[in-house]
Amino acid sequence: MPEFCDDTIFLDNNWTETTNRENAIYYRGTLFNPIDSTYLVHDYYLENFSIQMTGHYHRVVTNGNQTGEFNYYYKNGKLRAKYTYVDGKFQGISTRYYKNGSIQSIEKYTKGNLTDTLKYFYKSGEPHEIKYVNPKFTGENFAETEKQFMLIAYWDEEGNQQVKNGTGTKIEYYKDNKKRVSIEYADGFPHGEWIQYKEKRGIISKMIFKNGTFISGMMYPKRKKDIFASLYREPRFPNGVKAIDDFVSKNVGKCKETMNEEILLMINITETGEASFDQIISGEFSHCQYDELTELIQKMPRWIPAVRYGNYVESTYVIRINY
Repeated sequence: MPEFCDDTIFLDNNWTETTNRENAIYYRGTLFNPIDSTYLVHDYYLENFSIQMTGHYHRVVTNGNQTGEFNYYYKNGKLRAKYTYVDGKFQGISTRYYKNGSIQSIEKYTKGNLTDTLKYFYKSGEPHEIKYVNPKFTGENFAETEKQFMLIAYWDEEGNQQVKNGTGTKIEYYKDNKKRVSIEYADGFPHGEWIQYKEKRGIISKMIFKNGTFISGMMYPKRKKDIFASLYREPRFPNGVKAIDDFVSKNVGKCKETMNEEILLMINITETGEASFDQIISGEFSHCQYDELTELIQKMPRWIPAVRYGNYVESTYVIRINY
């Protein structure tokens, strides 16, 4: 016979167990079945005591042990998602829903990996896009990241079909109906121009693809041109690597007491190029060295930020300091 567990578990916003009810967002009840060693778990929103999730775990209630069907709910009681697990991995059809009850997506998994045809919908219930998982995709070449999926069809929110049978131009808009992104497709893959727009500033980047493979790209920061040859480019110090070596040599080495001849320093570079201290990865250092490295970063000029998919992004960079 199934057995109820005696205690109720309270969970915080990170789904971590907490003994302080004031920090709790959810609470959990379990029912153990000794016949198949499974736990039937019910999670609830503490705010209104409505159901948040129901599902079974095998032997231990932890990620990786999910088994069978799981249902997730919004606070209003509407179904949010329905998944099936085998050995803790997605298997079969997974469906997500909007708060109004309409289907958001239908995806198929095999042993935790997306397979077959993927369908997505707008809140109105109208189709959004249909994609197909490319079985030939290996992920070995970052320039071919866009070959993971083949876009079969795409509709805008007005119901206009922009991509048909894998060919056409996919256009996404800001709320004021200005273009946000425009991507040319042929045979399911990006082929031609991939243009991104700033809502109030026009084009911010343009990338060229051929049969799903990235060829080249260009950013347009403040009416200048910044050419990039990879979908992900590391941040750059003004005037190159030699310039940063020269900058370091001019601003370190004044300490009389040093703990190590080589230090690896990681700095953070924001999407606008400002440098800040992150951490010292290796090497012992004196108080004087630490102060010197901190001052070094404060003196740094603005970097050229890292680029990812035609956007400047926050990143880190490791500098080797030789004393």
